Amino acid sequence: MTSNTTRRSRRMGIARWCSRATVGAAAAVALLVTASCGGGSGATPTTATTSALKPIDQAALQALVDTTMADRMIPGGLVLLRGPQGEYVAAYGTTELGAETAPTDVNHTFAFGTGGVISTANDLATFFKAYVGGGLLDPEYQALLINSLQLEHADKPGQYYGYGLSALRWAENSIEFHGGETAGFNLFAGYDRTNQLAIVVWTNPTLGIDDGMANANQMMLKVLDQIYTPSPLAPLPPRETG
Repeated sequence: MTSNTTRRSRRMGIARWCSRATVGAAAAVALLVTASCGGGSGATPTTATTSALKPIDQAALQALVDTTMADRMIPGGLVLLRGPQGEYVAAYGTTELGAETAPTDVNHTFAFGTGGVISTANDLATFFKAYVGGGLLDPEYQALLINSLQLEHADKPGQYYGYGLSALRWAENSIEFHGGETAGFNLFAGYDRTNQLAIVVWTNPTLGIDDGMANANQMMLKVLDQIYTPSPLAPLPPRETG
């Protein structure tokens, strides 16, 4: 059985971003760190009272996914957003075997709890809406789940942890989530109750080649920056061309 300490050290890499920022990370990384870890204090995350979502542009989302995956040398991945504006999917990578053929014979149940259930991105979006937003648990246990979220580190506001659930603050918004991974695979799946948005990001491989950070988390931050207003991320400098 994996200990709580081990699970926390693996979980999504957000706490690791915070610690790297305090010792002087590179400027581009520090922008991501500050956004994910900043904002608010107290025992439980709060939610915004009005929608903070920009109109989601399918072409812009796909372009963002293409650029980020290519920059991080990620051969395959997918982003799914499902909310009041509809469902948006941006996939990256192909397989020569075709869409109907599994690219591997590996049965991930070898990873016990981590691979005990094989799900699609649509499955996860449906599950997290019910798990976080209500419909899976009765009202008593739903309240217990949400109210269990506590600030994880007093010196790193913005990251919360509770009973089988984490939460992060994004400006004045809160996203409850959990991650998952096995060898070569990394996932972020969550739900914003206030804005009724399910977010699923998966990438292959797990960690970035250059920085060792969780690829799904890095992709997730880029997506949140594009679809939320306001975003706590400072604008990045324009990309060099030529």
